Amino acid sequence: MSGHNRESARLIDTIRATFESYVAAQSRDAKATLEHFHRSSPTYESAREMLHQLFLNYKLRCALETVDVVGMDESYVYARVRQRTEKVEGPAFRDNVTDVLIVLREDEGAWKIWNQALLSVEAAPAREAAGGE
Repeated sequence: MSGHNRESARLIDTIRATFESYVAAQSRDAKATLEHFHRSSPTYESAREMLHQLFLNYKLRCALETVDVVGMDESYVYARVRQRTEKVEGPAFRDNVTDVLIVLREDEGAWKIWNQALLSVEAAPAREAAGGE
């Protein structure tokens, strides 16, 4: 494997780990989730406000389904991410699976969310109850 290919593979592994951490944070709290957003992003403030409201009203369970790095250039990494989100507690909520194109930009050695575009959202199929629940 050439040095460039090893570097690309390492970057892809880093991006996958970033999303695993981001999705785990979404199940905990707004502050931990917001740490995955680039502070200079043009959408940082709106993301902060949305997360604050979301965590005031809901407790969610989030699971990463897929992460595909679809491109990169000298400044950004572009990843397509599928995520399942389910309500644990809170008012009416439709469990869903989202398909999102996310742009990441490096910030002090860490890749953080710069911007994102929702490609699709669909109702999450019901999960089978385990152990007779």
